[in-house]
Amino acid sequence: MFLRSLVLALPLVAAAAMAQAAPLTVFSTGVDASGTPLADGATDPHYTLFVSPGTQLDIRIAETGYPLAPLGPYIGADGASAWIGPNQSTFLAAPGVYDYRTTIDLTGFDPATARLAGRWASDDEGTIRLNGIATGFASERFDTFSAFALNSGFVAGLNTIDFIVGNIGDSPNPTALRVQFTSATADVPEPTTLALLGTGLVGLFWTRSPAAGRRRRRRA
Repeated sequence: MFLRSLVLALPLVAAAAMAQAAPLTVFSTGVDASGTPLADGATDPHYTLFVSPGTQLDIRIAETGYPLAPLGPYIGADGASAWIGPNQSTFLAAPGVYDYRTTIDLTGFDPATARLAGRWASDDEGTIRLNGIATGFASERFDTFSAFALNSGFVAGLNTIDFIVGNIGDSPNPTALRVQFTSATADVPEPTTLALLGTGLVGLFWTRSPAAGRRRRRRA
């Protein structure tokens, strides 16, 4: 009887050991804490901009005027993200490499199960780094999105995602970034449920084991 009860309980333990996927907090470019696009000229609170050789600049967002649609070649507004760049409106900036960084906190999550997906565009070409490591995903155009999916390389706690954008030319010209996350999840372990089931199994073993039965009979 004890073995039968144990066999029946083991699937419950296995089910409890399986963590459940939960949404992660990560922000597209040019939106506030609720995901609503920021006003024209606002500073994006979720991205930090570094320009080689290390000078930090404010990020500005814009939804009107060249090079943005319909006057320019950039992808137009869609209510889910916005273009960000070193300067308001025109995005004019010196040639060089621009590093736009955002972070994601995996405290309380299993980092091995983190999954982020989205699409992005940049002026000019760009690459993505996760915790300083190249991911192989690139953006080559500013008039259409390129897809990306980050499924490995995450660590416990804070993680950095860098969108590296080059600005080609001999003089100041427009440069900008647009990122739109479409999904972000990771598993949340359930140690409390597992501990409760473990306690139940101990009690089950105690009440069902022959040794426990003999002790009860001796006391009687």
